[in-house]
Amino acid sequence: MKTNSEQQRFGHRRIALAISAVAAIVYVIACREGAIHGYYTPAAISMSKNWHNFFYGAYDPSGFISVDKIPGSMWPAALGIKIFGQNTWSVLVPEALASAATVYVMYRAVTEWVGERAGVLAAAIYATSPVVAAVAQVNVPDTWLALYLSLGALWGTKALRDGSQKNLIIAGLWFAAGFQVKMLQGWLVWPGLIVAFLFCAPGTMRSRVRKLCVAGMISLITSLSWILLVTLTPSGSRPFVGGSDGNSAWEMVFGYNGLGRFGWWGGRSFSVPMGGSAGIGRMFNSALYGQIAWLLPLAFVCIAYGAVATWRRPRTDVERAGYLLWGMWLVMHFFVFSYADGIHTFYVVAMAPAIAALVAAGCVKAFVIVQDGRGSVFAPLVALQTVWTLILLHRTSNFQSWLTPVVLLLGLVAAIALVLNEMQPRALAQKVAGIALVASVLITPTVWSFSTLGSTSSINPSAGPAQSGPGGKGGTGGLGAPGGQGGPGGESSSMTGSSIGKAEVAWLKAHNSAGVTYQVAVPTSNGATELIYSGIESIIPMGGWNGSDPAPTLSEFEHLIVSKQLRYVALGSDGGQGDGGQGGGAGGASSGGASAATQRTAWITKNCALVQDTTLGSATLYDCAQ
Repeated sequence: MKTNSEQQRFGHRRIALAISAVAAIVYVIACREGAIHGYYTPAAISMSKNWHNFFYGAYDPSGFISVDKIPGSMWPAALGIKIFGQNTWSVLVPEALASAATVYVMYRAVTEWVGERAGVLAAAIYATSPVVAAVAQVNVPDTWLALYLSLGALWGTKALRDGSQKNLIIAGLWFAAGFQVKMLQGWLVWPGLIVAFLFCAPGTMRSRVRKLCVAGMISLITSLSWILLVTLTPSGSRPFVGGSDGNSAWEMVFGYNGLGRFGWWGGRSFSVPMGGSAGIGRMFNSALYGQIAWLLPLAFVCIAYGAVATWRRPRTDVERAGYLLWGMWLVMHFFVFSYADGIHTFYVVAMAPAIAALVAAGCVKAFVIVQDGRGSVFAPLVALQTVWTLILLHRTSNFQSWLTPVVLLLGLVAAIALVLNEMQPRALAQKVAGIALVASVLITPTVWSFSTLGSTSSINPSAGPAQSGPGGKGGTGGLGAPGGQGGPGGESSSMTGSSIGKAEVAWLKAHNSAGVTYQVAVPTSNGATELIYSGIESIIPMGGWNGSDPAPTLSEFEHLIVSKQLRYVALGSDGGQGDGGQGGGAGGASSGGASAATQRTAWITKNCALVQDTTLGSATLYDCAQ
C-alpha cells in the first residue's frame, strides 16, 4: 500500500501529465491553422533529401549554400518530412510536441528543486505563457532551445543536490544541444549553474572545480562539434556557410549570429526590428509586453525573496542553489535581450522556464507562510500584481473586456483572504487565498495565449490578439521575387507556396535542361522557396538569405556558366538583384555580398539572353547557354 506522501506524489504527477497532455492537444490542433516558417521550412525539405544536406544544413536541395544557423533546430522537421512526407503536419507537430514536453520537464525540474506542488504550478505557468503558445505552432529554433535548457536545468538541479559528476555532464550535454539549435544562447544558463555548483554543491571546493572543468570541457567540445566538422570538411565538399563572408562556420556562429547581435563585430551583423529599441525597458514595450511581461516583475520579486529567505542556510542548501540557477538564467536573458541590437519577439520564450520556476517556487513558499498565519505581508504584493496585470491588459484596447472585473475581483478576494487568515488562521481562508491568487495570476496570460492559437505569424510568431509590424525571414514569392522582410510573401501556412510563382515553376519544369547540374539560379534564398516547395531541386540561391553572402563570386559564377553546369538565371521582376541584393535588410550589410551581387547582375545582363515568353508571368529570366 502506498504511503500518503507516495499518493500525493502520484497525484501531482498525474496533474502535471494532464497539463502537458492538454497542452499537446491544444498545440497540435492549432497546427491546423499554424504557419510554417518561410525560410526554415524550405531548408528542412532540402535537408530531408539526403544525409549530406541534413548534416550541413543545406538550404537548397542541390546543397549549394547552407542556412545561416547551425541546423539542429531544423533536423526534427527534416526527419518528419523524410518519414511522413512533405506536409505541414510533418513540420509543425514536432514543434507542438516539443513545447508540450517542456511543460512536463518544467514539472520535473522544479519538483527536483522545491517539491511537487511548485512543480505542478511551474508546469501550469509555463503552459499558459503566451509566447509559448506562439512558438508551439511555428517551426522556429526557440521551441527546442526552451526544451533543451529546461532539461539542462533538471539535470543541473540533480547535480546540485548530490554533487554528481554524471548529472553535471548530462546537464552540460543538454546545454550543448541548445547550442546546436540557437548557438551562443544555448550557453546562457551555464553561468547560473557554474555559480550555484561552485558555491552550493556537496564536496570540497577542489572537487567541485574539477567536476565543473570536466563537465564544461565535454559540453564545450560537444557544442563546437558541428563547427569543427564543417571546418574540417573541404569547402568543395559541402555547402557554402550562409551568414558568413568567408565561408566560415566560426564566423557565422560567433560573428554574424554572436557578437554581431550587439554591434561588436567588424563584419556583417544580424539584427531585426521586431523587438523595439534596445534598453532596460524593452521587455515592457508594445512589442514584447504581451509575450512575457505578465509575471516578469513578480519573478524578480521571487529572486529577492529567495535570497533573503535562504541567506543563513547551510552552504549546500538546494533551495538557495536553485534560486541562483534560475535567477541567473532570468537575469542573463533579460539583459541580453534588452540590449541586443534587435530581436524577434519570440526569442523571449527562453525566459519563460525561469519565470515559471521562480514564480511557482515563490508562491508555494509564500503559501507555507500563509498556513502559519503570517500571510498578510503578501496582501500588498497581491494587489500590486493585480494592478500590473490590469495595466498590461488595458494596453490592448477592447481585448476581452470581461477580464478586467474578473482579475480585479480575484485579486481583491486573494488579498482579503490573506488578511482574514492572519486575524484568525483557517483552512478555508487559506484555500480561498491560494485559489484566487493562482487564478488571478494565470487567467489573463491563458486567455492571451488562446487568442494566439491558429493566428500567429510564420516569420515572427507573437502572442496576443493583434499581429502587426514588419515581417522577417521567409517568403513564398515567385521566382526571384522578394517575399522577405515586411513583404506579403513572408507568411505561409502551407508548402504549396503562393500563386505568384506557379507560372514560373511550370515553365521551368517544361524547359528542364538535360545534363546541367543547376537548372536555375535565383537572387536569394527567398526566391528559391517556391521552387523547393514545387519539387525543383537543381537550384542555386545566390547570396543566401537576403542576398548578403558572397556566393557565388563572379569568377565562380562564370565558371558555372562556361562549364555548362548552370543554364538559367532569374533576377527580380524588375530585372534587378531581388530582395536583399545589396546585402542589406535584417541580415545586415555585407560589402562582399553586395559587390558579388552587383557584378553577377552586370555580367548576366551583358552575356545572357533575356527569355521572351509571356507564360513566365512577371519573372525576369535569362538563358545563359553558350
